[in-house]
Amino acid sequence: MISNVQIVWKSLRNALNFRSILYEHVYFGTLPVTVRRNAYGRQLGSFHTDAEVKGIGEVPMTFIRAPYITECGPKARAIATCNGNIIAAVQDNQMVTSFHPELNDSLLVHKYFVEEICK
Repeated sequence: MISNVQIVWKSLRNALNFRSILYEHVYFGTLPVTVRRNAYGRQLGSFHTDAEVKGIGEVPMTFIRAPYITECGPKARAIATCNGNIIAAVQDNQMVTSFHPELNDSLLVHKYFVEEICK
C-alpha cells in the first residue's frame, strides 16, 4: 500500500493499478479517479500532441494505447486535459499521467514531479 511517506508517479497502463475504479472494480484505491482503459484506441490510435498542464505550461505528449480519467474524486485534481478528457491528475504524493512524457525531449513534467510532488 502507498503510505504518506512514499511518492508515486504512474504512467499509462501502470496508472490503471492506482485508480479507484475501472469498470466497477476497485484496485489499490489510493488515487480516487475513475479510468477508461485504452480510451484512445489500440496501438494504431497512438498520437502526439502538445497540451497545457497546470503549473507547467504547454508540454509535448505522446499517447500509446492511453487511458484517460473520466472522473476525479474530491481530493484528486485534474492538471491536464486533451480533447476534453482528463489526462493527468495529482493528489498529495501521487501523480498520474496517461501520456508518456519520457518519449519527448522536454523534461518539464519530470521537473514538476520532483519540485511539486516530491517536496
